[in-house]
Order: sequence, then structure tokens, then C-alpha cells
Amino acid sequence: MLVSLLIIGIDDLAPAQLVFEDPESGSPPREEFQEKQKTAVTTVQAEEFQEKPKTAVTPVQAEAEAANDVMVTVKHAVHGKEEVVVTLSSAARMKDVKSALSELLGRPEMRTQARLVHRSGKGNIFTSLPDSEIIGSRRNLLLMGVDDLQPAARNVPDNEEVELDHDKVLAMTKEFRSAYMSEGFQRKINELAEKYGVDSRSFASERAVLVQEVQEAVLPRHGFEAKPKTSRKVLNALQKWRYKDNELSNLSVEIDAALRLATQQKPVEADKKEVELDHDKLLAMSKDLLTAYMSDGFQSKLNELAEKYGAGSRNFASERAVLVQEVQETVLPPHGFEAKNKSKSLEVFSRMEGKRQRALQSECSSQCCTSPSH
Repeated sequence: MLVSLLIIGIDDLAPAQLVFEDPESGSPPREEFQEKQKTAVTTVQAEEFQEKPKTAVTPVQAEAEAANDVMVTVKHAVHGKEEVVVTLSSAARMKDVKSALSELLGRPEMRTQARLVHRSGKGNIFTSLPDSEIIGSRRNLLLMGVDDLQPAARNVPDNEEVELDHDKVLAMTKEFRSAYMSEGFQRKINELAEKYGVDSRSFASERAVLVQEVQEAVLPRHGFEAKPKTSRKVLNALQKWRYKDNELSNLSVEIDAALRLATQQKPVEADKKEVELDHDKLLAMSKDLLTAYMSDGFQSKLNELAEKYGAGSRNFASERAVLVQEVQETVLPPHGFEAKNKSKSLEVFSRMEGKRQRALQSECSSQCCTSPSH
């Protein structure tokens, strides 16, 4: 027996009634058809309200939905040693990376000129990454289109000093050393030395030009303009670290040699302990000095200088200082002082003179107090 399936429309939003009818008699459905009718209606209702499956999510979209802050290292595709680390959301796009670099380095051109790329296969073939592409799982990026990844150079105001930490000083000193010891620089400075001699003013003047060229190349890479005032402040800041670290000290010695400069010796730290002289020591030292200065040998030399230069001349004073230094080198050590330390010698004699003046004042006061009044 053939059975036809009819769908009867209704006026509301409820699922349509499905009625099974006998095509021959047109009579109401039998019990077996009624059971089928209930089953069909239930099936239609279930399909109508069943949740539709979600559209497939791509890996990039999944990364964006689970975004969090990540550190991305950007390296220059040509100068591989230069790199900058920026922190961005993993859902950020390549244009956001360039904006972050621009703000961090103070270089607006990063937004328009820089290109983020990835290496295509082997060799130096690079393909640009679209600005709209999401960072996703990338943590390392290559950049082209700009010369370097150095901060924008800044000029130091006249009233501001340059402060450098150890790492910055070490990096700059190493770079200066490499530049000064390069084959090209050494060839030029050797030519100047042969032409003028290393002790001549012309050599010093021409060397200063070569040094300035190196500074103009190095300083901007560390965030400083290579203007004379700024250069001096930076170099002074570097000089302060010269004797604070063995590695820096050794590098500085190599730089001096490369520039044909006399190696600077480490300054002698001043003895913070003040010289203390009691009456007995002062008296003993004064007697020894008096004996030395009154000796025939000393007086003979002093008279010769007076006749040669005149007692009031600068030359006389200069030569007399040499004679006095010779006496000090003999007298001071037995009393526990190093005569070759000029600052210490001056302090010793300053203390001696101070005590002598106070003694004279005391004696004068005493005499004035005991003298009869008029």
C-alpha cells in the first residue's frame, strides 16, 4: 500500500503537523500511522532547535583569542648583532611592532620606512610580513628598511652632565677600541706620525680630526649627538670609569697606545688621614731643616742661584724649590713621612708653619699682657 506524506501549514511558529493519510479512502490515519506521525513531529522539533555547529577557527584566530603579553626580539636583518626587545600582546599586528620600536627608540621613521621580514629558504632572500599580520606565536622578527636599531641621538644640555652605567661604558669603550685599532685608522695615524712626528702640534691637530670622525660614528649608536660639547661630556663620563674596573683600565691603555698617547697613570689617592704634629716632633723637624738649610753646601748653591738669576726672579724661585725638595727628601723620611709624595710634603710643612705662627702669636700676646702700660 502506498502512503503519501503531507505537510500542513499553521498560523504560529510551532513545528508543522505531519499527517499520514490513506490515499484510497481518505479516512483518518490508522493507529500505526498515528504512531509514525508522533515520531516524525518529534524529529522535526529536535532538528529545529538543535544548536548549529561553530565555524572552524584558524590557528591565528585561536592565538588572538588567547592573547597575552609577550616579549618579541627584533633583529636587524643585515646587522645581525643589533637587536631590540619590545613587549606586546600576542594579538598585536606587525604595524604595532613598528610603532613600539618607534616609541622606544625615539625614531618616527620606523613606522613608515621599516619592514618586518622573514627569511625565505636559504640565502639572503627575505619576504615582507604584512602590517596586518598578527604576531601570534612569533618571538623573533627580522627588520629591514632602516640603517640600524640604535636610539635617536640626543644633545646634552649645557647644564646637564652625562651619567653612564658600567655596561654602557664597557660597550662604548670596546667600540672605541675596535675603531682606533682598525687597520684603516692605524694606517692614517701612522702616516701622520711619519709626516709630523708624534710630539708635534701638527700631529696632535690632525689626530684630533681622525678621533672626531670616530666619535661621529660611535656616539650616535649609543644615543648621543657627536657635537663637540656632548662629545666632551661623554668622554669625561667614560674617563671617570677608567680606574674603577680592571677590564676598562686595560682597554683604556690599549686605546692610548692606538692613539700614540702617553699612558695615563692611576692617580695617587690622597691620604685622608691628616698630619698630626706634636710640639716635640715639630721642634725636632725644625731643627733638622734649619741645620740642612744653614749648611755650607746648601748656602753655597743658594748664593750661586741668587747671583745668576737675582733673588727676586722666577728662575731663582724655581731653582730654589729644587734645592728645598732635595733637603726634604733627606729630612722627612726619618720622621715618618714620604718625601716624594708632594701633597703630603706640602701638608706637613703647612702644619709646621701653622704651629709656628700660632706660637709667635701666643708669644706676642704674652709679651703684650706683661708689658707695663703707658
